[in-house]
Amino acid sequence: MNDEPTRTHVRKILLAQKKDAEATLKRMADLEAEGTRIVDTVDGGATVDLRTKQSLLVGDQEGPEEVSQLYRSEVWRHIDHLWEDSDPVHVEATEGIPQSLGHALEDWLGMVATPDEEVTEFVGWSMEEVN
Repeated sequence: MNDEPTRTHVRKILLAQKKDAEATLKRMADLEAEGTRIVDTVDGGATVDLRTKQSLLVGDQEGPEEVSQLYRSEVWRHIDHLWEDSDPVHVEATEGIPQSLGHALEDWLGMVATPDEEVTEFVGWSMEEVN
């Protein structure tokens, strides 16, 4: 069995994900240059600055209206909204790989249970190339 089309497709997915991550970092830098703070939510519901990890809102101490108003402001952008606003990663079709298998391979790469070492061995790349 020739598994080269599968390896080729996994490589395409990795390259597309890398391109997407670079675009997200650029978008973050552009927003931060405009004065927008990129935030994330951590365990317990606290909102933190994504870069500095400074706590901005502490769990449920603020009311829902206050939190809603802050998130709608142009001063803060939640990282999830950046991802939602971006176009989905486009992976070019690979000859010999059905579309459903291509999606399954994307899922496999996105699973926390998939070790990077397994991916590097499968595609024949270094750890730096995979990450």
